[in-house]
Parts: sequence; structure tokens; C-alpha cells
Amino acid sequence: MTRPRPEPSTLAAAPAGARVRVVHVDAKHAPELAREGVFPGCSIEVVTRTPLGGPVIVTLGHARLAVAAAVAATIATEPLG
Repeated sequence: MTRPRPEPSTLAAAPAGARVRVVHVDAKHAPELAREGVFPGCSIEVVTRTPLGGPVIVTLGHARLAVAAAVAATIATEPLG
């Protein structure tokens, strides 16, 4: 029996410490995010969520990236493991 896939959420909603897979990137932000290594299918870990609507800090392999909260809200993700 196959486990049901979790409902996609957004990167903005992922808690610190969460490992997620990107399932969709808004077309408006896709080119700039792809240059940074964020694209559908990639795995990222949320390092911290800054207060007062600041960026979400994530790791991609060995790199860290600050993603603006408004942009993070347009990145659909699903939890890993």
C-alpha cells in the first residue's frame, strides 16, 4: 500500500529545522531562484525564520540563502522524511 503524499505547503510556513522538497516555484521568481539553486525537486533545510516578517534562511547543500518572506510564500514545498 502506498503512503498518501502530504499536502504541499509553502516555504514561508515551514518551521526551523524542517527539511522540505520544492514542488513549485512561482513563475515570477523562478529565474532568480533557479540561479541560486532553488527549483522544483530540490531539497532544502530551513535554518531559521527571522522575526517581524524577515527572510527565511535555508541551506542548499553547503550554501546558505536568505529568501524574502514574500518570495518564500510563493514556493510550494512538501516535507521530507
